Amino acid sequence: MSLDRSYGNIYIQTTRSTYTAGDQVDGFVHLNLSRDFPSNVLHLIVHGEEDVKLVTTTTRTDSENRTHTDVYVHTDKNEFFSHTFPLYSNGGNYFLRGQYSFPFSFKLLDTLPGTFKKTWREHDEDCHGEVYYKLWAGLKHSKKNSGLFDEFELRVDQQFQESMGNQTRSFNKKLQGYCYQDIGEFGLQCTFQSDSYRVNDVANMLISVDNTQAKVAVKSVECILWQDTYVKTSCGRHSKSMAHVVSQFSLPGVPTGQARTGDSAMPLRLPIRTTSDLEATCSGTMIQNSFRLEVREELDACLCCESSPNNQISIKIYNKDNFVMPMMPLQQDWQPQVMMPYVCTMTSEYRMSRDFKNDLVMNTNAQYPMY
Repeated sequence: MSLDRSYGNIYIQTTRSTYTAGDQVDGFVHLNLSRDFPSNVLHLIVHGEEDVKLVTTTTRTDSENRTHTDVYVHTDKNEFFSHTFPLYSNGGNYFLRGQYSFPFSFKLLDTLPGTFKKTWREHDEDCHGEVYYKLWAGLKHSKKNSGLFDEFELRVDQQFQESMGNQTRSFNKKLQGYCYQDIGEFGLQCTFQSDSYRVNDVANMLISVDNTQAKVAVKSVECILWQDTYVKTSCGRHSKSMAHVVSQFSLPGVPTGQARTGDSAMPLRLPIRTTSDLEATCSGTMIQNSFRLEVREELDACLCCESSPNNQISIKIYNKDNFVMPMMPLQQDWQPQVMMPYVCTMTSEYRMSRDFKNDLVMNTNAQYPMY
């Protein structure tokens, strides 16, 4: 269905820039018709889903002993909701020219994951994991394959979970260096102030290092904020795991036979951030995005089948509400007739049917709306 603005303009407006799972969404559909439109129903579509595209590979050897890599592309979707509501209808065949505002509201599910988008390129394929929420509102021409529609991206944050407070992690262990050489006992204790943050918060930690029984020095103490992303298809047969460092800070090391404990323990402040403003904590069915804080000692020795002394906790990071809503380009003489509010109920009665979707969205000539 093509977009036809010769009849006027339509805009979706919400009362807030960002919502949290479980919130009530309040908004308006503003309709400015310069001439009568041949339709008697104003549709509102409410849609939310997670969408993944990833690749897997297999390696084979041909008859001439040459190695080939076969690439397979996997796509999948999981709908949280997809409903269409008759925001306004009348008994005639036309919407009369004029200016209108149609208030609407609906409630988000408590368990929804936050808006999320991560892209990467692998084996010449553009891959992604996305969670998005969209609204469409508009009129469909009763006789032509055209309509007057507007699309609106709704930003949703996952429900905020309060911190469990201070958490202390300890590492005390004898380690072996190269060729199983005894390099002594190392002590590392970390107190993490919180396990729940918003972007631009600061993570406060207190780090104690006991190197009195060690035979090698601690060269440095590293604090690392990790982001772990796991994307899979709904069947779970195909998946992709990614881990990368979001930020890192180094503290001075501790020589052999010394300690930084008690009053001499080392405080550390690490700014909390995400790779982008749409990569906060996300707990979807096919997309999980999580974070952890790790404190690790870098030793002046090569370890043999051992991990460096380290402590870590899982944390949650939530978006800071700094999204600026675009201004609606309404004309100066905007004086709409405000209609009765419509409360959208997410029941099976209003579930978007396949026929409606095919007619409105998935027609082979479709240009708008699209998702």
